[in-house]
Amino acid sequence: NMKHTYKTFWTKYSNFKDECNVGDFWKIILTHFCIYTALFITLIIGIGMRQSYGNGLSDNVLVIGSMSLSAVYFLATLLPTLTITIRRLNNAGLHWGTLFLFLIPYAGPFILAYCLTLPNKETRMSYSYR
Repeated sequence: NMKHTYKTFWTKYSNFKDECNVGDFWKIILTHFCIYTALFITLIIGIGMRQSYGNGLSDNVLVIGSMSLSAVYFLATLLPTLTITIRRLNNAGLHWGTLFLFLIPYAGPFILAYCLTLPNKETRMSYSYR
């Protein structure tokens, strides 16, 4: 359930010990993507209005508002997103330090994304004994 997953994302923002399965993690990432996409579209509309009609109140509200909301949303979700990422890595059987793969230029984010798609450690272990 998407609503339950998103509620858990906010309520367990400081719990680094629990686990997070693959589906719940990517539901949260999809939610973030949808929210940022909506804010980006609003920004583009505001910039387009500014280019077409000159500086007006409505386009400034759209541009400044979408940029401000993006910054606030980013700051509000930073800790919970780090928490859920660490919980997902733990659930995959990886050390939380795997998160620093993100810092490797170009390939790092892709390697980290791959690590975040790995199945739960219990699932991997059960397949290895078959």
